[in-house]
Order: sequence, then structure tokens, then C-alpha cells
Amino acid sequence: MKKLRLVLTLALALGLLMGLTTGATVSAAYPGKKIQLPSINVENGWSTWIHAQNVGDDDTGAVVFFWGEYSRLCPPNSPGPAAVMCQRIVQHGVWTLRSAIPTEAKAAIIYAVDKDVFDDACRDAVDAIGDDSAWTQWKAAYQGTGQPLAAAVMRFGPHGSSSSYVGISEAMEGEYPYGYYALLLKKEYQGQNAELSIQNSGQYCVSVLIEYRESDTCQLTYTQHFEGLAPGEALHLKTEEIEAIPTNWLGTAFVTASQPLGVVVEHSNVPPTATLTSTATPTPTPTPTPTPTGTSMPTATLTSTPTPTPTGTTTTATATSTATATPTVIVAANSDVYIPLVIKEPSPEPTVSNLHMSSAPYGPPVTQFPSGTAVVYAVFSYSHMQDDEVRVTVHDQVGSILLGQVETYTGSGMESIEVSGPGGEALADGWYVTRVYANSSLFPIETIYWDVGS
Repeated sequence: MKKLRLVLTLALALGLLMGLTTGATVSAAYPGKKIQLPSINVENGWSTWIHAQNVGDDDTGAVVFFWGEYSRLCPPNSPGPAAVMCQRIVQHGVWTLRSAIPTEAKAAIIYAVDKDVFDDACRDAVDAIGDDSAWTQWKAAYQGTGQPLAAAVMRFGPHGSSSSYVGISEAMEGEYPYGYYALLLKKEYQGQNAELSIQNSGQYCVSVLIEYRESDTCQLTYTQHFEGLAPGEALHLKTEEIEAIPTNWLGTAFVTASQPLGVVVEHSNVPPTATLTSTATPTPTPTPTPTPTGTSMPTATLTSTPTPTPTGTTTTATATSTATATPTVIVAANSDVYIPLVIKEPSPEPTVSNLHMSSAPYGPPVTQFPSGTAVVYAVFSYSHMQDDEVRVTVHDQVGSILLGQVETYTGSGMESIEVSGPGGEALADGWYVTRVYANSSLFPIETIYWDVGS
């Protein structure tokens, strides 16, 4: 219980500072030895505070790597970490970073390292700046060796905007296939715009698919596809910059990838108009805290920094129309981090599994089909069905629907569904996505990607 109270203390303190008394809520942080921070900004009127707490049973080292903008390059061509900071954190201590955050930082990952190897880990981390290969070797040597950490981020921006979110630990990444729901996005809706931050926390370069849907109708508004998101790097997508999304829009997004992601939604106030009043951006002046640079060795003591109480209008990123709630950390679609609200019955649940594409009915998995392929097959298994509906969809890379079939199943078995190009023509070269939905669900229970042509 002591560890849980410590983690809740960090979250509660953050919540009080970010407007908990006016209706905002802050989720308790989930401890881990690798913590993602997908959204960092210290430019264009924004400031960022990072708080990392040692919730383990002993002192620990902490090493934070920072990344710059999305490079669109995969290793070995990607730029790698842009900067690094190191600090020893005593048991139950908190490390606060603010002025030492480099201006180019857009995302970060904090690693806990054992106190006995901390000095070596910090020196080797400095050598990994700008070198993805060296960073990979560093992770193999030091990742997971320290005490568990909990982290939280506070951000202050123009027009009275402010936000906070908890760092994303391994427990919040979910399992393959990776899918993440962003349940509240806005574009010039009730005076706010949304920013969707998506960080690659996996081992390999990844492509990311994002589907934006209108809240009331659930109709697809727009689809985005990004290639070459290198490990550690993050996408930062602002709704006001997406022309295909109309103004006064309230919607959701579904994010999928083949590697684990860290996803955060933040809302900021639009520039003041005759109907929107906001106060100036807070400019806190705390007591200075020792902040080691990326090339200097850290001190052995920890000085906590008082955290300011911001004023002005806070942001909205939860399912409420007020402007006093904090941003949302998006948990993986199949993650069991949160306690379920529906109690499961003791009888077996209906399931759909083993979704794959094949070149023959009920055939083996195929992910790459040759150019000129006319017909492929979506194959999956089902079990314990009791007149349950299963919907299968196939979209091409521009979002066109090639298949939208709904069938009712009873018992257990295997299904094979034919998929062809428009009008029975050959499938165009490019990538495709197949999804399976159960019982009118808005979100898929299985998603796969496949390609035609080279």
C-alpha cells in the first residue's frame, strides 16, 4: 500500500495544481522502468514541467532521452536521440525538469537504471546522442535495471491553455495487435482545438494509421497514414492543420500500428474572440533546482522544486464540455490496465481470432500479394458464438471500402470471405487494412495490414 500511496500522491498533487477543485481529474500514474512522454514543447509560448518520482524500494538512477521532430526516416538513417539528461533519485524522491529541457525536444522516454551502474549508464547515454545504433545498444545494457518510476508532465501555453498527463509505462502500451482510442477530439469546437501526440515505443520503425470519425454519426471523416516513425520519435497532429476535418467538429480517432505506441490527446484554447475570454499564460517563478546538462555528471542529492499554481482557463480532454479537465492518456485497446466496468459471465465468451489474408479459401496467412491479384480471402476463426454478429471490412490506402460484410454466427468454426477489387477488377497495388468487429461495436477486435505489389 505504501507504493500505491506514493504514486497517488504525485498524481493528486498534480491534479490539485491543474484545477482538481474545479472538476478536473488526473489518473494515477502506473509505475514502470520505462516511461514515455509523447508531448513536450518549450517553444512558441509553451513551457513544460516533467516530474519523475522513485516509487521503488531503493535509490535509483534515471536517464531521459529526448527526441526532436518526426524525421520520416527509419534506422540507421533516423537522427536518434537529440539530447539526454541524467539524475540520481533517492527513494521516494522526485526529479523535476523544466529549464533544462532542450528547445528541440518534442518527446522523451525516461529509463530507470540501477544505482550501481548509473555513472556508466549516463556516460554511455551521452555517447548515444545522434546515434540510433548506440541508443539500441544502451537499452540492451541498461534498460529495466533500476527501480520503478512514476512520471507526470505539466504544460502551459498561449491563451491561458494548460494541461497535464501521466507518463505512459510499459503496462499501458497494450499487446499486439496495437490499437488506441482517442475518444474526444475537437476542431474549433467550444473554443478549443486538439493535438494528438503519437510516440513509437517499440523496437522497430513503424507506419501509423489514424481514422477520424464524427462523434454523433460515427461516420469516417478522414484517414491519415504516416510511414517511417522511428523508435522514440513522435507525431504531433493538430486538428486545426487538417483541412479535411471541418470546423466546429467533435469526434474520435482510432490509431493502429504494428508496434506499441504512446498516445496523448491535449486541447488548447483558440485565440481569444469576442465570445472567448482567457487570461495570460502563467509565468511561474519557482526556486531554482540543480539541472544537470547532457554532458555533465549528475549530483548525488535531490532538491525538489515547488510547483506553481497556474491561473487561467485549463484544457479539456475528457468526455465533458467544460474547459477545466486535463488531457487524456490513451491506453491500448486491448490493455487490461483499467478495471473493467462489465463483470464477465462464467460461461465462455464469443471470440474471433486468427484473422489473416490468404490467396485461397481457408488458406494459410499471406501478407504480400503479387501485382495483378484479382481475388484474396479474409480468413478467421470464431468460437462460442450465440447468434452473434461479426462485421468484416476491407479498406484500401485511400480509405475506399472494398468490403463491408455482416454475418451472424452460432457455435465455433472458421470463415473465409472473398475480397476483390471494385467491379471485380484486379486489386490495385498498395497497402490494405482488414478489420473485424463484433456485435455492432464501433471499434475493431482484430486489425491486419497487407500489401499488393512491391
